[in-house]
Amino acid sequence: MQLLLFAVAAILTAALSTVAGLGGGMLLLGLLFAMDVAYPVPMHAAIQLVANVTRTGSLLSHVPWKSFALFAVASLPGPWLVGMPLLDHLDKSAVRAVFGAFALYAGLAPRFGLSFLGPRTSVLVGGFLGGALGVVVGAVGPVTAPFLLREGLDRKASVALLSVTAFHLHILKLVAFHQWRGGVYVADGLDPRLVGVGVAGVIVGVLIGRRVLDRVGDRAFRRLVRGVLVGMGVVLLAQAAWA
Repeated sequence: MQLLLFAVAAILTAALSTVAGLGGGMLLLGLLFAMDVAYPVPMHAAIQLVANVTRTGSLLSHVPWKSFALFAVASLPGPWLVGMPLLDHLDKSAVRAVFGAFALYAGLAPRFGLSFLGPRTSVLVGGFLGGALGVVVGAVGPVTAPFLLREGLDRKASVALLSVTAFHLHILKLVAFHQWRGGVYVADGLDPRLVGVGVAGVIVGVLIGRRVLDRVGDRAFRRLVRGVLVGMGVVLLAQAAWA
């Protein structure tokens, strides 16, 4: 029953992320924590790695590569300078509260509240924050998405950029965990059945979501993204309050 529930969740969350560009990863990570599995963050990273490869592959011609390159370079120091040294010391509830407040603000403010930043600066800041905080909380979509979703990007370019940057961050997390914790988070203790079911589910979900994305207009996409950000903000704040 647990495997079936996880398979359905993987399909639905991957479809959501393919249509809105974000949201599914955080929901899937929350489910992994609720299921009390061993090493939920690296398991989530492994599954989402496949989801984002599949999603990026389906939108490869729409990826804004210059923006991705800036994001990737900015993210590289984050896990080693900030994330891993603070992993065992940060108050996870406080981090979730900050993430939630920011997601809520970005979802409600005009232009995600970041119009004071130029496009290049916005991508660089998002990249550093994604690299620094990804190893701490696992899913950083609520933070990175507002920095990446600029008015000049259509829905397919937006989802493509969110997907390829998320793929990069998952690789970065797995490398950081392997180096700092001797590989235990990556190689040991992961349930191969859950990983297999999750991988199969996200591939199906991406294929479903990709069909829906073709039928969604850019204006509806923007409204959906804002709705997802607000929803993620409320969930994160609730988690922080009840922790």
